[in-house]
Amino acid sequence: MNCASLETVTFNEGLTEIGGYAFSGCSSLEEVTLPKSLSKLESCVFKNCTSLTDVFIPKSLTTVGSYGAFCGCSSLTDVTFEQGMTAIPDNLFYESGLKQITVPDTVTSIGKYAFYHCESLEAADMSSAPITSIGANAFEKCYILSGVTLPSTLENLGSMAFSRCNALETIEIPASLMSAGGSVYGPFYDAQGLVSVTIEEGADEIAPYLFSRCYALESITVPDGVTKIGDYAFNQCGIKSITLPDSLTTIERDAFYNSGLESITLPDTVTEIGYYSFSKCSSLTYADIGSGVTTLDSDTFRDCSNLETFICTSDDLTFNQYTFYGDSKVTFYGKHSAENYMNSAKNVYNRSYIGTDEHDTMTWSWDGYSAATLTISCEGCDIEDQTLEAVVTSEITTPPTCTEDGVRTYTATATVINGVSYSDQKTEAIPATGHRYGVPGTPATYTSTGLTDGVRCKVCSEWLVEPQVIPKLVSDYVIGDANRDGKLTVRDLTAIQRHISEFNLFDAEQIYLADINMDGVVNIDDATLIQRFLAEYEVPYPIGG
Repeated sequence: MNCASLETVTFNEGLTEIGGYAFSGCSSLEEVTLPKSLSKLESCVFKNCTSLTDVFIPKSLTTVGSYGAFCGCSSLTDVTFEQGMTAIPDNLFYESGLKQITVPDTVTSIGKYAFYHCESLEAADMSSAPITSIGANAFEKCYILSGVTLPSTLENLGSMAFSRCNALETIEIPASLMSAGGSVYGPFYDAQGLVSVTIEEGADEIAPYLFSRCYALESITVPDGVTKIGDYAFNQCGIKSITLPDSLTTIERDAFYNSGLESITLPDTVTEIGYYSFSKCSSLTYADIGSGVTTLDSDTFRDCSNLETFICTSDDLTFNQYTFYGDSKVTFYGKHSAENYMNSAKNVYNRSYIGTDEHDTMTWSWDGYSAATLTISCEGCDIEDQTLEAVVTSEITTPPTCTEDGVRTYTATATVINGVSYSDQKTEAIPATGHRYGVPGTPATYTSTGLTDGVRCKVCSEWLVEPQVIPKLVSDYVIGDANRDGKLTVRDLTAIQRHISEFNLFDAEQIYLADINMDGVVNIDDATLIQRFLAEYEVPYPIGG
């Protein structure tokens, strides 16, 4: 169709279908309002309409041809969906120049290939839409798409939905997607810019192929409640470390195949590890699979060329000649009683086997309470006689009381390798603190008696001296003469400081003499007033007389 000069087009209401390539190449066409009766657009209806900027999409539209309706529309910026639209059809904006999209708050599904290869698409706002399903390849090859928030209602996410969205760096995955009723299969395959992932609490599995070929993703924390990591979930992923919950029971085949893992520690709850799960992890040096696994299938750790340490504390682990095929550096660690495991390590792979429980000789030597060493020898495994320096830590295990000694426990820990260590303890008595005495209450004066609060221990509250009446004062000492030597000097200041620190408590008369500001208590304020008096500063209280 020769429509290079066509700028506008009007459709009659009642039109239900527009054929393929109908307005292809109409390079001057700027705005299109599709009729509300339209239900089908064939492929490439508006292909290469390079001036088209505004499009109205009716809610009646349900079918779009396999190559999209707006491919090559490089200026398309504004899309208006009719109110009440519930589904964005398959292929709608396939290879269009759309730059951003806000999904209406009535849409519950986005079809497959809906925004496929939209190379200019930067943001897709789905936050307010109750979307439950996003189709396969919906946003594949949206190379600069970076702003995506998956709705919390999402239950189905098609394969390769965000594949090769290389600008997508962070994503939050709702629990609804990976729990009962949810369906997801490799939506981020080859999303090479993805570096940060948060999985909402409530998920119960990591879906198959979820992060396959996400080369930039280096670490992830799997939330509590997840019981399974699906097959190929981290296949060829850049992941170096992963934190796994105690709820995990199953790792399916090829889950970490050819990934960047450097170490792996599985909780004891894991009972099943599938074929090739960690095969070809060339950076893997350390693996602790816990105590729940009793059987390893063929090729589980095959060609882990740098694997040095493998730990399993299962009572009787078994595996065959292909499980660790090509792993020339590995040393096996396990219980002395796990005979099949020990024999497999020695007979199948001719590798060293070192016990993780106590050896034949375990001799601890302490240097006081600050240092310790452990000497080990063993005929039941391949550990060489050695003396290990221990790390000593301490804690108060029984606090002392006023009358009873406490206990400080010292723990020495000697480590053979990460995950295998031994400890010894010794204790030290902590002397009882003794009682800390209280002070008298209302002091006596020269005109009236006083009354003590008694002397009660500040720690245990035990009465040490019962409350008693204090006789009237009869002393001729001056105010401030706290040590009663007949002079007002720096020695009185020292006496007050010793009283405040409870090192040498005053009797009732001394409290009267030292309470310079007459507030009923001897404290740092009174000490300051004595300092001012001695320095010949004005003191607004009677002192020295």
